[in-house]
Amino acid sequence: MVTITITGGPTLTFPWAEKMTGQSAMEAAFNNEPVTADGSRKFIFMLQYYGALGYLVDMINGTFDLFCHEIFELILKYSRY
Repeated sequence: MVTITITGGPTLTFPWAEKMTGQSAMEAAFNNEPVTADGSRKFIFMLQYYGALGYLVDMINGTFDLFCHEIFELILKYSRY
């Protein structure tokens, strides 16, 4: 089992799958979260895909990782792959 705990937010538990990636873990957490009576969710996230470099988690529950995003943009700008 995998447990993701968001400070001030939900704690989500879901089964581990062989070859699970960070992206698939975030998706499993989202898919296993109970939806509230009004249809909303307490766990939201945003990923950005950078081709061969993979995915970057840009946001979890409204908290954006701006510093990391800026560094990643510089890597993309000056990298040759």
